[in-house]
Amino acid sequence: RLDDLISLDPGSVVLLPSAFACDLDAHTGREVRWATELFSREALNLRRRILGSCDEASGTGSRGGAPEFSTLPDWCLHAMSVWRVLDRYGPNLLHYKTIQEIEVQRELEDLVKELSGRLVQAPGGLGEESKALLASCSQRLSEGEASEQVDVYFRSSLQTLLEACGKRGQAELERCLQARKSKVPEARREEAKRKLQMPIEYQGDLTRYTWALCLTEAVDRDQLRALKVHFKKTIEELWQS
Repeated sequence: RLDDLISLDPGSVVLLPSAFACDLDAHTGREVRWATELFSREALNLRRRILGSCDEASGTGSRGGAPEFSTLPDWCLHAMSVWRVLDRYGPNLLHYKTIQEIEVQRELEDLVKELSGRLVQAPGGLGEESKALLASCSQRLSEGEASEQVDVYFRSSLQTLLEACGKRGQAELERCLQARKSKVPEARREEAKRKLQMPIEYQGDLTRYTWALCLTEAVDRDQLRALKVHFKKTIEELWQS
């Protein structure tokens, strides 16, 4: 008997109406086929029941917890990540070796994200060091020091900070990779190193842009001051003559 082989709840099997309807055209005698509205409505109701059962099983339905993607950017990043995996592995997605590669890639992405956050955004990181350098050089400009000299010092100091941060990041990444039980392919290592360098370079570009604005403002202020001195001197000479 089928009941002895398969144990199913009464609500485990759902019969859906046909997705298409067809009939003969009275004028041409050809078969005409179209999608039915009833199937889409029943499929949507079944989807809601399935998701509701999952929520009840996980306990989120009773607690009223927040969804996994609370904002559209979060969902967009997740969708882009999934699409990259599908586009990259395609028909080999369920192969064991491919699944291993996906897990390694995900682990490396999480590691790079954590390291870049510590290097750039954490207290004492590159972000705070860049802000301190900007404040120091801006102070020197406001005190009347030559803008060319301060600019040279700023760019040299910023490059030193970026190189030091990059070396710390690469050393920390290498230490974490060495601590793994399984070996990471060399291509994945190089990809992780490039991704780790990207937020550092972005912070450098952002700091240079902010400095360019400060420098332009200081140069304009110096030129205006020089222009005022020139006009004052000219007026004094005309008055004395």
